Amino acid sequence: MQERKTCERIRIIAVIGMIFVLIMTIAGGKTRVQAAGAALSVSSVSAEKGGTVTVNVSLSNNPGIYGIKVKTEYDSSALQLKSMSNGNVFPVSEAICNEAKGVYVANSSDFNNVTGNGILFILEFKVLDGADAASCNVFVKLEKAQNVDGGKIDVSGGSGKVTVEKCIHNKKTQTIAATCETEGETKVVCTKCGEVFEKNKIPATGHKNTEIKNKVDATTTTEGYTGDTYCKDCGKLIASGIKIEKLPSKSDSPKSDEKTEVKKPDNNTTATAKNTEKKTEKKTSDSKKTKSKKTKENTAEVAKTSEKATEKATEKASETELVTETESETEITETTEQTEKKDTMKDTKKEEVKKSSGVPKAAAVVVVIAVIGAIGAGLYFFVMKKTGR
Repeated sequence: MQERKTCERIRIIAVIGMIFVLIMTIAGGKTRVQAAGAALSVSSVSAEKGGTVTVNVSLSNNPGIYGIKVKTEYDSSALQLKSMSNGNVFPVSEAICNEAKGVYVANSSDFNNVTGNGILFILEFKVLDGADAASCNVFVKLEKAQNVDGGKIDVSGGSGKVTVEKCIHNKKTQTIAATCETEGETKVVCTKCGEVFEKNKIPATGHKNTEIKNKVDATTTTEGYTGDTYCKDCGKLIASGIKIEKLPSKSDSPKSDEKTEVKKPDNNTTATAKNTEKKTEKKTSDSKKTKSKKTKENTAEVAKTSEKATEKATEKASETELVTETESETEITETTEQTEKKDTMKDTKKEEVKKSSGVPKAAAVVVVIAVIGAIGAGLYFFVMKKTGR
């Protein structure tokens, strides 16, 4: 019984000792640190065939790293790694980049963990002309990471891609200005391949600025011209002008200082017309007393003519109502004088006609008397010869 108890005690002590040794071993040896969320990531970019692009490999959630080694993998049939360069997590002096193998290695030189996050390193790729893939994947994976105590750190790897495009467009807005009669436009164009992405029309401006050319002022001897309308911006003829009639001469134009006020004829105008009628009646009565029946008929015609002239004079006198004061008196006086002159000339012509008509009649009487006398003389001589006297 006693031996059995002793064995059990020995077993318990042995187990406790083993646990103690295990704990001590763990405490004194290297440990592996599981960093919560520590990870590597790769940016994704676009590139043209034959073009060059850069890809950033970044570190996030850094738990504190003393040394790190990262391997890069990519599609070598489409991409060519031209260079690797250090980022901003480790100093340049502590990093080594091996482009041939695509490996990045960095170690702290001051025996302290580096705790910063950011760009770990940068990859520069050339897209080969024979690249067929629309996108090329780039992978990074952790080879090794540890802290200053030698503990291993787990960091997840990452991936990105390089998308191969026909053209990485360089977009620029171009403007075609509108003119007076044609529309313009604005468009967004790739300066590299010429592809158009957006178009907007600009309405025609119209002929806003105009000027008059070829204008000529009219004179009393020459016609004028209003001038042609031209567009100042494009020089196009918009509208032709028209001719301007000659200016009236000074003799035809009314005097500027004369009054244009319309007034009725005054008493002098009426009196002048009445005097004209009385003179005409007096001449008619005198002609009736001194002339023959035929003369009376002619005188009646003259009277009618005079009456018509008087009526015309009266009408002209009434028309002078639309003339100014100064012109009305002058024109009425001239009309009366002209009427009297016409009457006098008509009387004179009729008397001359009568006188000229009387001469042929007297000549005919003389011829008849002469003929009769000649006949009588002939008979007388003929009878005297027969009788022998």
